[in-house]
Amino acid sequence: MDSDLRGRTELEIGSLLKEGIQKVDPRKKVDYVANEFDAVDRVLASATTNSFAVFLVDNVSGICDYLDQRVQQYELEKNQIKKAMHSNLFTRLLQNSQ
Repeated sequence: MDSDLRGRTELEIGSLLKEGIQKVDPRKKVDYVANEFDAVDRVLASATTNSFAVFLVDNVSGICDYLDQRVQQYELEKNQIKKAMHSNLFTRLLQNSQ
């Protein structure tokens, strides 16, 4: 959450951002997520190849650390999937050779 709301509520900040973006392009879909970590999770969950995301955060070092953790988690899961695929392939090859 933004640590300096400049005298406004979180709801007002989100509404102002959305209104400003939609004045420029009313068809633009705007998602506003107040919690920085939740916002990162939402972007990562919905990102596709060649996606571009901009994070405007107060807690820069915290978000960088969190992104590092997410990258490490992704790499670990990717390696586990690779191992499982190779194991399944090896098992099938063994079964076919017998």
